[in-house]
Amino acid sequence: MIRKHKKPSLRNTILDELSLTRLALECAYSKFDNACDPDLIDSSIYELNAAQKKYKYLLGELKTLS
Repeated sequence: MIRKHKKPSLRNTILDELSLTRLALECAYSKFDNACDPDLIDSSIYELNAAQKKYKYLLGELKTLS
């Protein structure tokens, strides 16, 4: 018997992206905490801001589905 793969729902996709973004935030915070060079600090801040904005966007998308 051949089983068809179910297409993941949009909600599950967003939840997966939230999980990945949470991991990216943790990595960015770690980089920021360990950076000594001003350029690396700036880079870490940009990564943090980008991940935070993505996380906020994904939360908003998840709320619209509920």
